[in-house]
Amino acid sequence: MAEVHFHGNNAYIEIDGVDMSPDWIDGSLTGTNEGQELTAGAGRTGMQRGDGLDDVAGSFTFQYNSVSFGSQILRLRAGKHDMVMCPEGNVSGKPKHAGSLRISSTELAGQSVSKTAVNIAVSVEQADDPTTNIFAGGTV
Repeated sequence: MAEVHFHGNNAYIEIDGVDMSPDWIDGSLTGTNEGQELTAGAGRTGMQRGDGLDDVAGSFTFQYNSVSFGSQILRLRAGKHDMVMCPEGNVSGKPKHAGSLRISSTELAGQSVSKTAVNIAVSVEQADDPTTNIFAGGTV
């Protein structure tokens, strides 16, 4: 299978209406579908399954911003947030995922005696039906 790359490094990440792209380092979203067991009828020897509910989860890493940390951490704290993620930028026709996502954990990562960069890592999960679903072909 060929390796696929998004065009450029122009990811757009918005949380609660604020562009977080300048502090964004990396991230990923995973779309899943919870299968439902549908086996019916006497004498069956195998399971029957159908599609269940779609779900989205992922993680993002942002660089610690010493200038705007107070407002930055409010948007990255655990809880429900409106989020927009466009891996190729917020440009018409490009992939987009948007909706209510719940940040399930927030971690200040990387602080050490060797003075490595401090990052903020968050784990997210879908909190409601997406308004634009990248896994259903959603675009800007």
